[in-house]
Amino acid sequence: MSINVIGWDRMASAELLKQFRGCLPLLETERRASLIVDTIAQRLIYMLRTASRKQLATEAKTFFRLSELAEDASVNQTSLGSISDAAMLFGRALSLAVDNHDDASIESTLASYDKRSKAFFEIMLESGSEPLRRTDLKRRFNDHPDDLAISESQLSHMLRDFDNANLIFRSRVTGGKQVVVGLTPQGREIAEQKAAPSWQPILRQFLDIGFDANDVAPLYEMLCDSGFPKDEVLLEVLRLAAVRSTARQAANDEPSDDDTGWRYQDAAWQPPINLLQSLRVDSDAWSSDFREPFSNARSHRHNSGKTISI
Repeated sequence: MSINVIGWDRMASAELLKQFRGCLPLLETERRASLIVDTIAQRLIYMLRTASRKQLATEAKTFFRLSELAEDASVNQTSLGSISDAAMLFGRALSLAVDNHDDASIESTLASYDKRSKAFFEIMLESGSEPLRRTDLKRRFNDHPDDLAISESQLSHMLRDFDNANLIFRSRVTGGKQVVVGLTPQGREIAEQKAAPSWQPILRQFLDIGFDANDVAPLYEMLCDSGFPKDEVLLEVLRLAAVRSTARQAANDEPSDDDTGWRYQDAAWQPPINLLQSLRVDSDAWSSDFREPFSNARSHRHNSGKTISI
């Protein structure tokens, strides 16, 4: 009787285990056992190329189960020993792949949803430790001030990709059809990295309306109470921002055609929010005339072992 292994490399784990159990009595020769080893090796390669971290973890358990089934049956069929050893080896390889899963794939998934991924994590953090109803999540997107309204299909695709990346979990409310969404430990860690600091809206408001030197001390204290990093260099940044803000307001009140002077128009002046976003800075966004006054501060910052780009 022949053994049919067509599709074993890509079929669902439960079906694979079912078919493997069915063919165990037929694996009485080393040649047939070798066919099984080759087939599951192809499955291993396919999974390593295409599976998400979550799928790799599930597949590792499948291989370990294959190894157990083959080992139990090898008491009467010595040819199954090679299958047991191979499946165990492949399971360990998949477990290692899970531990070393390329974080770039997660970053790629997040980047594909651009602003929505960041907004998603902020919404989930605001909901606390409890899972959020899917309908509430969609409503929060549709009410988002940055116009991030999302359709049902877009939300489904995003949640599916985040689930495959092991960033979220989804489940149904007991006794109903309502789906809730929660963050996995890995997802919560990434959420805390991606979400905007609580002090950022405060600072952005002051940058928008302008402030002077008298506002720096109370503003700095208010920001620190909201988690802003306490640092003398950053305090100097605020002081300089206040000077620039005052000068910009004066320049805007009295427009000048003199190209040799400072330009404080909104489009030309880059506010220090770029520097102050948890020190995540794109230095190219700053004009050279704004960076120059910080050369000494930059040197001091580097020498203290905490380098920032200015």
